Amino acid sequence: MPRVSVIITTIRRPEMVQTAIQSVLRQTYTDFEVLVVIDGPDAETAKALQPISDPRVHVIERAENVGSAAARNFGVRT
Repeated sequence: MPRVSVIITTIRRPEMVQTAIQSVLRQTYTDFEVLVVIDGPDAETAKALQPISDPRVHVIERAENVGSAAARNFGVRT
């Protein structure tokens, strides 16, 4: 179990979320996981995240948009 969970919510911003994930992965502290919650249908973002092979990165796709706060809370509960 990682000591730190980084939760990133996103919708329709594939380039920005890729930048955010790469920023986390470049940290010197390494005992973490990254939970990316795609807040609603967004095939473009899901496709952009497929090449990320770091096992600490987990992508969760929500079926419906619930807003960033609810999506973040969903990530916390996951």
